[in-house]
Amino acid sequence: MSSPIAYASAAIRSRLNTADSLFPSWDRSIPSKDKTTWRDPAVADAYVKAALASDPTSASRTHASFRSPSGALEDSFYLAPTLGRQPHHCADADPAQRT
Repeated sequence: MSSPIAYASAAIRSRLNTADSLFPSWDRSIPSKDKTTWRDPAVADAYVKAALASDPTSASRTHASFRSPSGALEDSFYLAPTLGRQPHHCADADPAQRT
């Protein structure tokens, strides 16, 4: 199915993530109001340090941040029902093309 809508992948190859961006979804998964009862602050700190260290340019920005690939966002974009792309299933693969 051809679509007039296209993902701007050339412009959005990666996204910037700050230390604060690492915690909202993690926090939502912890039922306690006090997140430290479930998550050791030392683990959270190590997580932030490792994430920022994964990008050698992280300290060059006003708010230290690391780049992460946005390919999963592109996949999600094209899997939207209105665009008609279906998820790949290994059973659909042509056995003759397997190496």
